[in-house]
Amino acid sequence: MTFTYTGDLNQSIDYVRFKIGDKEEDVAMFSDEEIQYFINKFGNNPTEQDLNRVALQFLRQMLNEILLGPSRERAGKYEWYSQTSESLKLAISELEKQIRLNSPAKPYFGGVTKKDVESIREDESLEPNKFFDGRILTTGHYEDPSRRWRV
Repeated sequence: MTFTYTGDLNQSIDYVRFKIGDKEEDVAMFSDEEIQYFINKFGNNPTEQDLNRVALQFLRQMLNEILLGPSRERAGKYEWYSQTSESLKLAISELEKQIRLNSPAKPYFGGVTKKDVESIREDESLEPNKFFDGRILTTGHYEDPSRRWRV
């Protein structure tokens, strides 16, 4: 198991180690080979977003190991709970938020904006519509204006 951390965040392995807090060789949780394996899945030149995704995988693995272990300890009448799972959950949510913000895909929930409606109303090349009993009929459909469409 090899471990390297120089603090140079331009290096992919150092960046991932910095994001997951795995910077001390004596208590290292992951080897360079494990980290490099997941970095290689994104090709030869991974982006910062790709490295954040790798870090997110490792943070989830760390959280999983903590959640499977004991979450509280007791010594005599004193009892305390481990805060590491909460701090990891916070780190994961922050990293997920950062990935979402840098993502090129933005969520769209449908609907029409006011700007779209105004641009359509101002477009003179479009034929204006008339409303008859709640239905849209263009002016060319009926010559007789007294005739209305009834359901």
